[in-house]
Amino acid sequence: MFDQPLPDAARHAWQAYNAMDATRQRHFLVLQGLEAKYKKYGSASESEQALLARLLRDHDEQVARFKRAIGELARTDAAANAALIEYIGALNAALGPFQPATDEAGPGS
Repeated sequence: MFDQPLPDAARHAWQAYNAMDATRQRHFLVLQGLEAKYKKYGSASESEQALLARLLRDHDEQVARFKRAIGELARTDAAANAALIEYIGALNAALGPFQPATDEAGPGS
């Protein structure tokens, strides 16, 4: 699976997926940082809130871009679409063990 290139037709959707993942990571990085910073007291400043809102808008835009790209790929090349979906699933499964541990109790515990 990982030694085979994605079909050329899937490249645009793959790039959109990567952009979506990058914006998700940035948003969560700042969100987690703010939660840690203000866990005991205080709240995010206006500029911190504005940054977080901007990162969420950026992510929402990339989600929409990926949805359009994957939808178009499904309409135009079902085999490339299936290959991309399979690759994304396999990649996420392979990366699972490398994900940092999370606090099971959640924020505010």
